[in-house]
Amino acid sequence: YLQDIAVTTEEKDQYAYFSTPRSALERAQSIIKGAIYERYNQEIPYVIEQENRVFAPMVGGGIIIREMLKVKKESTLKTVVGKYGRAIQMVTQRAQEKISREFGV
Repeated sequence: YLQDIAVTTEEKDQYAYFSTPRSALERAQSIIKGAIYERYNQEIPYVIEQENRVFAPMVGGGIIIREMLKVKKESTLKTVVGKYGRAIQMVTQRAQEKISREFGV
């Protein structure tokens, strides 16, 4: 994902586009947020706060990523976790698959 910045050129009055690549951490967080949006509906994804705790390469390849997901209401927490933790496990698995493809690990 690239953030586009439009700049007007004075001579031709056209737009020139410049792309700013995102860091690996930003890309990983975006993938995790996407997995949250895929799993939960309505307002749930919008009330989940996401905070990175660890983003580090592993010896021998791979990446360690630890994200903290925060919600304000106990009822929202129960929905996010799901029965026996299945809902959040589905989010974790989907995010891991996408991150593996994105980073080739």
